[in-house]
Amino acid sequence: MTAKSFIFHGFLTLACSLFILSDADAARIKSVKGKRVIVDSQGDNLKAGDYFYVMSASGKKKGIIKIRKVKGKAALGLLGRGKAKKGDDLVARNRSKRKKGQVLARTGTPDTGGPSGSYWGVMLGTSSNSSDIKLIDSGGNFVKDITADGSGISAKAFFDYPLLPWLWFRGLAGLEQFNVEGESNAVCTNSTCDTEITYLTTDFWGRIPFGGESFKMWVGGGFNLLFPMSKSAGALDEGSITNTSIIGLGGGFDYFMSRSSFIPVSIEYGLYPSSDQVSANAIFIRAGYGMSW
Repeated sequence: MTAKSFIFHGFLTLACSLFILSDADAARIKSVKGKRVIVDSQGDNLKAGDYFYVMSASGKKKGIIKIRKVKGKAALGLLGRGKAKKGDDLVARNRSKRKKGQVLARTGTPDTGGPSGSYWGVMLGTSSNSSDIKLIDSGGNFVKDITADGSGISAKAFFDYPLLPWLWFRGLAGLEQFNVEGESNAVCTNSTCDTEITYLTTDFWGRIPFGGESFKMWVGGGFNLLFPMSKSAGALDEGSITNTSIIGLGGGFDYFMSRSSFIPVSIEYGLYPSSDQVSANAIFIRAGYGMSW
């Protein structure tokens, strides 16, 4: 995170904290089961028959409930229309309107915990690459099998979108390196059996999230399309290096610093299509920074 971004988030946190001090008694949804809603009064004076708007983190109305019964600091409400979930804030229907964009109070921490919509950001990564190559001489004769290993780096932009409550889409686009170095052999160009490829990639991942709100882990699978931008190969015919793909399995976590920003981390295993001469795979580790769309 840059110094400018750090200062911005610090200022935002301070501003939201000051707002909470002046509005810390907003009612909040404790649990939801179908249309039945349990409300924690948080200091509000609740009465049977009162109507409350269900508010999003950005201060927009997304539903309405009617209080049916009140017992101490808890109340039973009925969701009439819209949506509601645990942790949503409530504001009385006859209460004066809040300013657009004003964040409603939560239990001591503003604008925190878990995803609230789609996100975009950047991820940087490194990879551990491996390939098994059959060396073929100029006459088309098999010479020997060699193993080549190496590492590469990547830089990609990403976009996250919730398809279903239990399934998130992540798309990425950017540059990915595949570099491996093998043993020297006279068959290879200049006796060097190295391969260096820089791909333009587009990645499509389906992710299943689980765990807490602020620290959300996930597992999933992906399919990546790769288009070579530059290539150099000592053990292979460079003309054979064309567009390809990767089938991937992976997991990771998203650490939400607020509902509008998070740190994504992932570990992926990718398998390249095999040919008669070469098979390859890679392990990718990525981390970055994301913001709400």
